Amino acid sequence: MRLPNIFGKWSKPNYNSAVATFCFNLSRNIEIKVNRNSSKISLLYIDDLILQIYQLIKFPVNKTFPDIKSTKVTTLQNLVRNINLIKDKRETSEISHLKNNFIKNLYSTYISFLPAKAFQYNLIKKEDKRGEFLEFAKFKQLGQISYFTINPKEERGNHYHNSKVEKFLLLTGKVKCYFKNINNNIIYSFETSEKDNRIFESIPGWAHVIKNNTNKKAIILVWSNEVFKKEKPDTYKYKINVKN
Repeated sequence: MRLPNIFGKWSKPNYNSAVATFCFNLSRNIEIKVNRNSSKISLLYIDDLILQIYQLIKFPVNKTFPDIKSTKVTTLQNLVRNINLIKDKRETSEISHLKNNFIKNLYSTYISFLPAKAFQYNLIKKEDKRGEFLEFAKFKQLGQISYFTINPKEERGNHYHNSKVEKFLLLTGKVKCYFKNINNNIIYSFETSEKDNRIFESIPGWAHVIKNNTNKKAIILVWSNEVFKKEKPDTYKYKINVKN
């Protein structure tokens, strides 16, 4: 097989892999200089290569140099730009830049070159008397994943959405949920606990509130079908007055 430039974990920086060198240096804040009119480079991810070698062993072809699939042709300048984007976005909730297999594999390669002390990082947490809220991951086309807590005897919600939909999963604790149709005032409620493994959703046009009537903090995982935008939150206050 005539191979292009191979990249992936365990490759050697400052040896024979530009990707390894760039990932190693940028993960340690070592400056990379690439000419603006840099030459093109053909890249193949190591896992894709291993799979193709396996397929050729299992299903031989009558060809001196078999075709190599899944290669990516790019410039050194674009390569550095993509790795820098991965570096800059890593410690935020936004991961929308993982738009194709090449970038996904480049992300895995960059991560493999991190110094051990960089394996962990903190995200920004918002907190008030009701509990905590933290945005875990944001996807441009797939919404966002967050989690929040509800302190004992507190509640969250008392609003409705016109279009936004949220999926909730109670991880710990026990809560009571109320939904009110703002069009006809129908109220629906139910209780759920961590043992139920139950998904419940916010429904457009229905106000909702989640109450924690226990003495134990409730922790809830939530997925929203859109990334929160401060200028257009699609969240409207609506107090639901119900008994506990």
